[in-house]
Amino acid sequence: MIVELCDIRPGDGACWYWSILDQLKIHNITSFPKIGRFKNDEFPTTAHALRKYVCKFLPRLPQAKQWRDNLFKNTKEFNDFIKKHEKENEWTDEKGIMCTATALIVGRRIHVIGSIDYSGQADPFTTLESIPGSENLPPLTVGYLQDFHYQSLKPSNIQKCTLENEPS
Repeated sequence: MIVELCDIRPGDGACWYWSILDQLKIHNITSFPKIGRFKNDEFPTTAHALRKYVCKFLPRLPQAKQWRDNLFKNTKEFNDFIKKHEKENEWTDEKGIMCTATALIVGRRIHVIGSIDYSGQADPFTTLESIPGSENLPPLTVGYLQDFHYQSLKPSNIQKCTLENEPS
């Protein structure tokens, strides 16, 4: 997989949301799937709006109860976690909840290409799974500089040279 950086943004705590927003534009995604009985009427157009949107719908996800019961001491701690992540410049969490919730809410798998060594693995990225049917859609692709920054990525127009493509 050959990719290049898109729309470079600073590592300001909103880089995850800017990266996802850029991916939505690249893939011409203009609406999100229904979450349970809640229709997603709004469509965020800024990183701040996307952050708020994810925080608004996160408690409505089917996974939210499991996250609350298994990763937090009580409902208040879970609600405080969501409130904390509504704030600008708040980095995504170490548990991966905000990133996973984003994949579920936007209805797409997200390939995260990290700065760690993937040698020996079948895929050079981590996949954040999404809703049923998302496996039939192109995934969003985000780069991750370990513990520092997320960045939107797109397939490069530069093809990797192989012996078969070289002139004889």
